[in-house]
Amino acid sequence: MIIRFCTILLFCLAASPSYAFSGIKNELSEAQTLLSKDDFNGAIAIYEGLLARGYYSADLHYNLGCSHYEQKATGRALLNFERALKYSPNHKKAYNNIETIKSEQSNPIYEVQVFFLKKIWQNVCNCISPGAWAILSLAFLGGAAYLFFLLMFKKNSYSHKSLLWLIAILLLLFLISLFAGKSRLSSFQNNPYAIVMSEVNRYSGPSEKSILDEDKIPEGTKVLVLEQLSGWYKVSLPDLDQVWLTEDMFEKI
Repeated sequence: MIIRFCTILLFCLAASPSYAFSGIKNELSEAQTLLSKDDFNGAIAIYEGLLARGYYSADLHYNLGCSHYEQKATGRALLNFERALKYSPNHKKAYNNIETIKSEQSNPIYEVQVFFLKKIWQNVCNCISPGAWAILSLAFLGGAAYLFFLLMFKKNSYSHKSLLWLIAILLLLFLISLFAGKSRLSSFQNNPYAIVMSEVNRYSGPSEKSILDEDKIPEGTKVLVLEQLSGWYKVSLPDLDQVWLTEDMFEKI
């Protein structure tokens, strides 16, 4: 079991997002120059070109989101601000811009607040990267192994009961760090959320005939993708109402 845990930890460490931007500084500088000249199309072309080549970071998506926002492309702007938060959950500028756009919407769908314990766990998972969680987990596991060695071979030097308690605490911290790292990693690899790219109708089922007469879903709405059926996707809206959309109506974060 320990070998399996260590394998997962090493996978988390290896799968951490890359922020290496050496060699493309000129392109980033050119994009910033274009932004200062209000040439948003030019800046967008550079940023999207970098993404297509495998470069990514919270700031890159943030700048791309700002460029789309200046062009009134609300859906694209929110998509990239959300992607910035995916890579850096504490990116205050991206978060503030999301809140600003929501306040500007004429018919927003208000989000139901998640259970406070779940929110606390999410905040804990997001406080550091998957790689940092992996290192922390290995440190706790190593500490527990060292104390176990002392327990087995240095009985006269330390309190037997104290060592058992310390080993139990370190193993608990190891498990917490392991699952927090796996949860943080899943936000990169299997993010179930998506952004609606334009104002669309609501459908009660996977069919064009199931259109509802309720208010439309605003552009930029963040939805949770639940399941897929014949080109249709069942999604949960921020107010927890569940509807069906086609793949061309949204883009995954």
